[in-house]
Amino acid sequence: MFASPMSLTWALFVLVLAASSAEHSDTIESTLDSIIQSVKDLRKDFEMNKMGFKEIGKGFYYIEENEKQSWYTALSTCRRMGAHLATFKSEEELRAVDAELNIRNKGYWIDANDLDREGQFMSWTTGSLSPYLKWKRGEPNNLYNKEHCVDLWDGLMNDDDCSDKRYFICQTGDGI
Repeated sequence: MFASPMSLTWALFVLVLAASSAEHSDTIESTLDSIIQSVKDLRKDFEMNKMGFKEIGKGFYYIEENEKQSWYTALSTCRRMGAHLATFKSEEELRAVDAELNIRNKGYWIDANDLDREGQFMSWTTGSLSPYLKWKRGEPNNLYNKEHCVDLWDGLMNDDDCSDKRYFICQTGDGI
């Protein structure tokens, strides 16, 4: 829960009144630091919402459902937004994001790819193995030796041609 602007103003007023008491200076400083951090968090939340990001679980996600892009262009679009293509760490996180997708039977680009080494799916953002992958039956299959980027289809993952145009999911917050 976030404090309202009025309660923050009131808290600052109380702090100023109490500032004359030296014995409470550590408590006042700690409380002031907490208020400042709350204001910073509110500002960040506001900026994320203004850009179209939605808080889902521990992260903020931008789900593009209007314009399809290649994996490379989607990667660049997310970066311009101060984010990265989504990387899932657990079944719980995957399900939470999948529940927010409005378009079914369509792919959404995510961060995972095997561009460097066939069959070894890495996170482009971290350079490490993708932390959580849940493949569709028969995937990954590297059809025609051209499928190196991962998209999410109805809660399951598929390797696909990176130049194909898909919707995409950007992520920020909580790190990877």
